[in-house]
Amino acid sequence: MIVSTEDGKRYAKCGVCQKSVSLSSWARHVRTHRGERRHSCHACGLAFGDGGNLARHVRALHARLRPHACDACGAAFSRRAHLQEHARSHAAARAFVCAECGAASKSAAALRSHARSHAAPRHACAHCAARFKRRAELRAHVSVHSGERPHLCACGRAFRLRAQLTAHARTHAPPPPAPAHAHRS
Repeated sequence: MIVSTEDGKRYAKCGVCQKSVSLSSWARHVRTHRGERRHSCHACGLAFGDGGNLARHVRALHARLRPHACDACGAAFSRRAHLQEHARSHAAARAFVCAECGAASKSAAALRSHARSHAAPRHACAHCAARFKRRAELRAHVSVHSGERPHLCACGRAFRLRAQLTAHARTHAPPPPAPAHAHRS
């Protein structure tokens, strides 16, 4: 843990994800790497390691509160920080460069995500020889062995992966309206 000071606050660089985290948030941040998820959403069951993240999830997804809109494209976000991150996608500058391969990104988050592509898979399946770079990929994989299907549709069908449920849910949704075409006279 490397400690630095910015704006009167003390920050530490996480040895796992390389993110700079304020010391006041350090314990909470470390729990994310341990996979501790103490707070569950009553609407969808998604679990979070932090009550604040659960509250943001509920506001953004279930209450649809997204007060921060992009002036360039209209995309709306629940947090100003997410809007600021998104705004970089409209800029041409790619100031975040990977030290490993030189790939350039428009944001620190995109660079961190890219950096994981260079890491060796460190999340091992206890049931087979499979290994994964991301803990979420391992969690999804384990259901192959357990037979668990935690993603439920209102019609009663259950799925291993959220993406499978999302694709299935489209079979229940009415087709989108046909685009309006201007008629020339």
